[in-house]
Amino acid sequence: MSEIIFSMDMRFFFVFFAIVFFTRSYSQPSSIKELGVEQGLSNNYVVSITQDKDGFLWFATEEGLNKFDGTRFIHYYKHNHGISGNELNCIYADPQAPVIWIATQRAGLNAYNYQDESLEVFKHTPQQANSLITNDVTAIAPAADGNLWISTYHRGVEYFNKETKEFRHYNKDTFPELSSDNVWTIMDDGNENLYIGHVAHGMSIVSLKDKQIRNYTHNPDDPESIPGDEVHCLYKDNNDNIWVGTDNGLALFHPETGDFIRPDKSPETPFASAIFDIRQTDDNKLWVSTELNGIFVIDLKQYFFMSPGTLSMEHYTVGYNRYSLSNPTVRCVFQDSFENIWLGTYGGGINFIRHTPPLFHVFSYSPIPEDPYSMNNRTTLSLCFDAEKRLWIGTDGGGINVFDNGKRIKVYSKESNDLSQNTVQALLKDSQDNIWIGTFVKGINHYNHKTKKITPVLLDGKNDSDIRCFYEDSHANIWVGTNTGIYVFDPVSRHQIRHYNKQNARLPENLVRSLVEDRQGRIWVGTFGGGLAVYTPEMELIRSYNEHTGFCSNTINYLFPDSHGRVWVATGEGLVCFTEPDSTGYRAYGREEGLSNVYIRAITEDRDGNIWFSTNAGISCYEEESSQFQIYIKVYTYTQTHKN
Repeated sequence: MSEIIFSMDMRFFFVFFAIVFFTRSYSQPSSIKELGVEQGLSNNYVVSITQDKDGFLWFATEEGLNKFDGTRFIHYYKHNHGISGNELNCIYADPQAPVIWIATQRAGLNAYNYQDESLEVFKHTPQQANSLITNDVTAIAPAADGNLWISTYHRGVEYFNKETKEFRHYNKDTFPELSSDNVWTIMDDGNENLYIGHVAHGMSIVSLKDKQIRNYTHNPDDPESIPGDEVHCLYKDNNDNIWVGTDNGLALFHPETGDFIRPDKSPETPFASAIFDIRQTDDNKLWVSTELNGIFVIDLKQYFFMSPGTLSMEHYTVGYNRYSLSNPTVRCVFQDSFENIWLGTYGGGINFIRHTPPLFHVFSYSPIPEDPYSMNNRTTLSLCFDAEKRLWIGTDGGGINVFDNGKRIKVYSKESNDLSQNTVQALLKDSQDNIWIGTFVKGINHYNHKTKKITPVLLDGKNDSDIRCFYEDSHANIWVGTNTGIYVFDPVSRHQIRHYNKQNARLPENLVRSLVEDRQGRIWVGTFGGGLAVYTPEMELIRSYNEHTGFCSNTINYLFPDSHGRVWVATGEGLVCFTEPDSTGYRAYGREEGLSNVYIRAITEDRDGNIWFSTNAGISCYEEESSQFQIYIKVYTYTQTHKN
């Protein structure tokens, strides 16, 4: 997974970025996680999904049945659990019994009891009139009385009595007016009507009360006829609307008139695609899965009250970022009891969309330059927001990526003659809303907020300095940490005021990594290998901290003054908090105090006063109220506690 990365390369200054601090709402699509054969799925061709009474998800594929327990897939095949066939068409979790009903392509119907791990197989027996009429089962649907409807590819529809275990046949032998025995799907509407989706003969409706049959086929001259004669799916939503998915698109069926209304015929909508599944989610949205055209999501509240021709929808399709499907053909959609969305793709495994957004919003890397939701580089070195609250991301070789409302709207680079170097190690928006840009060995670039132009700023008349940090003091002067000490600039004229180094200001060393001013006006200087030093506003040394004086580390990566007047220090050997106004009292936090990793990269504070910091092993948070550390490593979260 490519995303904002905190590199181990020592020559760079890295920052940490957690979206938990954002207050803006992003309009970009939901993030999608892929689960395929690499994660343990038996086969990437997923055709059906269900959830059992215990909350476990089950996935039918073209090679085996899979149970997902949240961390791993358990496989069910002919050779290990005795199911009658590995090539599956449909699965259905019985709402009353602990049974998964399994429709195989050529090996009949299976009932797997997941409580006692027993299996019952139903196949065609020529000598038994009430046995399954054929072994090619295409779909399973609940009957209104709690029993099952079974569709077959060659011999019509079966009604299965779960108590007697007998099959009653609905086909052209028993119902001669039925248009065809080739069936993809069935649906009981709960009003004594059985809807049948045929392989090549449109849709039939069987009245279970008076045995009357209505057949609907496509008429090219009638725009309100069924869109196509191959019906893959039938769905009744919570408002009793009947949706029909065909090989030529989606339609809303009106039983009273017999009309099929296609919301839109544009080639950019699902109504020109083959439809494989239709599902309504708890937020009153209709998810429509297609062949080669991804997923379309229709807001039903808007749909039924919109003006003609104003249909709008979300569209998920293939791509190279975390908002893309792994395959353009989606065979099935399922919403679990936690309101998460699971998509079964035909060749791309499972795609998973969380109901609740993740704690951290991640900006991913994509090799596709035109991808609007991704960065053009894998590694982030610096961050800031501009006056319009757009996010500027300085990268290691990709220049600056500017994101607005979750989309990348601009790239500043050397190639576009904006920057002197594409490795941007430091960014600062000053009090005039201008942005200071620090590069690796190519000095400072300055973005003027009013003119929108970027120009170089020279240090000692040159632009060959390695810029590591910026800081604006209480007098609005801009302090710059470099590989040759500290420079101070007038923010308006951008003229150099002073240059402090090891010789004239007793800096611990010239490799300056971080600068801050505390509430007393003192200047704190963190260096790469010389430790920490505190100075008067006139840069007279007050006190220094290094390993020789008992400080935990000589490597100072970041300094942060919090809202309580404390100064936090990110070191190579732990997190340090200076709590006393005279800068003498401090506390160091390491592994014994609850940290999982002690190489601290950067620090910030949220609105509740909690201190967030990045490490070589992930992101951590020091909760102010509880004095506890929360540790976030990759996608896993665990808590370690330390009491003051």
